[in-house]
Amino acid sequence: MMAPAMASAMVRTHGKDAIAVVRRHIARSLEDNLVDDVEFWLRVRNQIECLQWGATWAGQDRKRPAAGSGRQGEEVVLEAWLKETLCRMAGSVVDEPIPEALLRLVGLPIPEGDPK
Repeated sequence: MMAPAMASAMVRTHGKDAIAVVRRHIARSLEDNLVDDVEFWLRVRNQIECLQWGATWAGQDRKRPAAGSGRQGEEVVLEAWLKETLCRMAGSVVDEPIPEALLRLVGLPIPEGDPK
C-alpha cells in the first residue's frame, strides 16, 4: 500500500487520532529496527499532516505552523536511533586517525606526532 492511501485510510478510520496512531507505529518500528517501516510511516505521517492541515486551516489564514512545532519528540527518537545504529555499524572507523591529506583538504590543523 502506498503512503497516501494509508494516510487517507488512517484519517477515515481514526479521525483526529490518526497522527497519534502513526506515531505509535513509528516508535514500534524504531524499537524493532525496521528501517523500511520507519520510512513508510514517516511518509504516512507527512501525508496525514498535510490532510489534517488542509481540513483544519480551510477558509482561515493559510499560514502553516512552524517547521519543528509538532515533531520534536519523534526527531529526538529518530536521532538517537540513527546515532546508535551508526555507532554499531561504523564504530571502529570512528577510532581511526583522520588521514593528513583529508585534514589539509578541509583546512583543519594536522596533529603533532603519532596519536597512538
